[in-house]
Amino acid sequence: MQCYLRAVADNMRHNTPTLAHVRRGSFFFVELKGYGWRNFSMTLDKKVTSVYQDAYPIKVKKILIVNPPALSLFVAIKEICKVFVKKKTIDRVAPVSPEGLSQYFEHDQIPAYLGGGYAQDFWQKRDENLKIHRASVAEMESGSGPRAATVSM
Repeated sequence: MQCYLRAVADNMRHNTPTLAHVRRGSFFFVELKGYGWRNFSMTLDKKVTSVYQDAYPIKVKKILIVNPPALSLFVAIKEICKVFVKKKTIDRVAPVSPEGLSQYFEHDQIPAYLGGGYAQDFWQKRDENLKIHRASVAEMESGSGPRAATVSM
């Protein structure tokens, strides 16, 4: 589980390499072809949810579920998750067909296996974005980069 949670955190850093990316917000899609009850783990989902809701500075605009399981299973899992997922996050989760991704993403941002034109190697892009993330964090920590908003009490 620790390895999986580390991968989730790496994915968050990959998708939000700079403060500007964090402020802009993120759209995510998860491809669930073949997903079923045997794949569902409330323990794992609770841990992952705590990472993106409470532990990582990210603004989730939409989480699209591509090729969701049967609608009744999707609705049941969404209902179960309401116990530990914030309402505003649950409201941002929606099923979508591969063709429907074009409503949210440019053609070149959608992987080829889902009908898009994104051909770059994922791992190469991930490594590039993680380098940008590390440089951005170092810049902010040095005091020369953009600052997060502060609130006076």
